[in-house]
Amino acid sequence: MVRGAGGRPLKFKTVEGLQIKIDKYFDSLVKVKWVDEKQRDDKTGELLKDSNGKYIIKPIRYYYDDPLPTVTGLALGLDTSRETLMNYQDKGEYFATIKKAKDRVQASYEQTMRKSGKAGDIFALKNFGWTDKQEIDHTIKGDSLSDVLTKAKDSSK
Repeated sequence: MVRGAGGRPLKFKTVEGLQIKIDKYFDSLVKVKWVDEKQRDDKTGELLKDSNGKYIIKPIRYYYDDPLPTVTGLALGLDTSRETLMNYQDKGEYFATIKKAKDRVQASYEQTMRKSGKAGDIFALKNFGWTDKQEIDHTIKGDSLSDVLTKAKDSSK
């Protein structure tokens, strides 16, 4: 029997079994929407008309995520908690699988941020480690600026 760090048996016995459940979660979010669109000429981009002068309409299938994936949603889809899911990331053999799933969630936030730039998307990305600040390293040859100033004062005495 496979055991976790605290002696409790692991919910997901294998990485492969976990991956199957992760894929099932993401697949469950995909919805299909059919939209009737006017057709365009591939070369000119002009709208096409039939012999009666009516626009040619063709149904187009769109795939979209509804709802958008989240880490907590993933945990719920796996019938576990967010905390337990994050604990699996600390187990060497599960790291890449959990990291990839989190990257898929992160990618969805990036896409929605590009479309709308809402504060919630920005907040979520910051929780993934993103930052919107610039950090400047004020060191000279490995010494902090205050150490350099202190050495300069000491050497001038």
